[in-house]
Amino acid sequence: MIRGLFETHLHVLDLTRSAVFYEDQLGLELAHTDSRGARFYWIGGKGNAMLGLWKKEPHEMVKQHFAFEVPLSEFTETLDNLTQKGVLLDNFVGDKTGRPYVFGWMPAVSMYAEDPDGHLIEWLSMLPGEAKPELGVIPWEDWDKL
Repeated sequence: MIRGLFETHLHVLDLTRSAVFYEDQLGLELAHTDSRGARFYWIGGKGNAMLGLWKKEPHEMVKQHFAFEVPLSEFTETLDNLTQKGVLLDNFVGDKTGRPYVFGWMPAVSMYAEDPDGHLIEWLSMLPGEAKPELGVIPWEDWDKL
């Protein structure tokens, strides 16, 4: 039975630039650098999940999306820390307000940023309570008023 996603890989143009972003700005722990220079990072601590970065040429690049799971109790603090480290966050609707949005069908709150190669990273927290798919995607402060 599948119980989670353990590892994913991203193509990057510059491993050093990406290392600065994933290590210094996001705070991921370097697990391993292989003989080709590919870098592997622990997500959620050693043995939980892994992100691999592989250097590729521009014509080999494919922009991807993935989400980091964040406990709801740490969501706002995580966003504040990312902002303090220079990560430019935006919401699902891209309105540049800094307001997290909720996907009513899950329900979950999230925010996004792009890494140096344009990969879309999401920070997502599941919300308690029943899903409300009829609400679509709404600002978190509106969800909290329900």
